[in-house]
Amino acid sequence: MLIETSFKLPSGKWQTGVGFQSPEEFVDFFSAESVYGGAEFRVSVDPDDVPKLIAAIRKGRSYSQTQLGGKMESTYNRHVVSAIEKGQRKLGLKTIDQIAKALSLEVKIQFQGVGQFAEIPPNPEDFYGDIDPGMFED
Repeated sequence: MLIETSFKLPSGKWQTGVGFQSPEEFVDFFSAESVYGGAEFRVSVDPDDVPKLIAAIRKGRSYSQTQLGGKMESTYNRHVVSAIEKGQRKLGLKTIDQIAKALSLEVKIQFQGVGQFAEIPPNPEDFYGDIDPGMFED
């Protein structure tokens, strides 16, 4: 598992941060007030690792599964939270958002790609020489 982080600098630009090998390592790092200090940060993690990250953040906040479930809009019991953290229950975006809010976090989904589905638009100037104004006359 790899958790990549970015930090927002005072200038407003984002700086690539530290990579973590486990959710616990990530939570330990950001639990230190001297390190985190209220700075805005982004986390990039494989979707399959989200349940482990949720469990680690919950434990880092000293919430029981019952407490986390009770803070959610849908009010899940500890059995449901346990199933989520073990990856036994599929997570929809709404549930992920509710969990994040219960943990005082915000979720933003970003899709990245290398443009394999889009073509670079041609330069319009390349076509100017091919157009004969007479083509548009009757």
